[in-house]
Amino acid sequence: MPTRTLISRSLIASATAFLVVTGAVAQQPARTDGAVQQHGGAVPQNPTLPPLTLSDPQREQVRLAVLTRHNDTEADKSHAAKVKDFIPRTGEKLPTGLDPDGFPDPIVTQVPQLRDYAYVVIKDQVVIVNGLTREIVDVFPDNKPATRS
Repeated sequence: MPTRTLISRSLIASATAFLVVTGAVAQQPARTDGAVQQHGGAVPQNPTLPPLTLSDPQREQVRLAVLTRHNDTEADKSHAAKVKDFIPRTGEKLPTGLDPDGFPDPIVTQVPQLRDYAYVVIKDQVVIVNGLTREIVDVFPDNKPATRS
């Protein structure tokens, strides 16, 4: 009968381990408010992106990639007048009515720092914007090789 004793001891050990684990879980207060518990530190409430600094060859890659995908972006009709007078400049916000697009996967693969940025093509210019704030971070012509102004 040593086999029976071995099985019984194994079952008792398993049951004891189960009770210890479930007892520890039962001691934690139940959350009923739908909140998610966070572990590992604070999450910033106003995230920022690192500055975007593209080389001239990278800007040219961007120019070619977006031109195969878009011509001039059109504003929705309710904001057309505001957008018509808009001149894109670094540091300004993209006006309401212009919806930037995410970069195509091939260009993000080549220039990974573009992952969190977006773009519009407007007034013969490629305008790169911060995807979180809509702030313009780079502007260059869409019709000739891109170089810094």
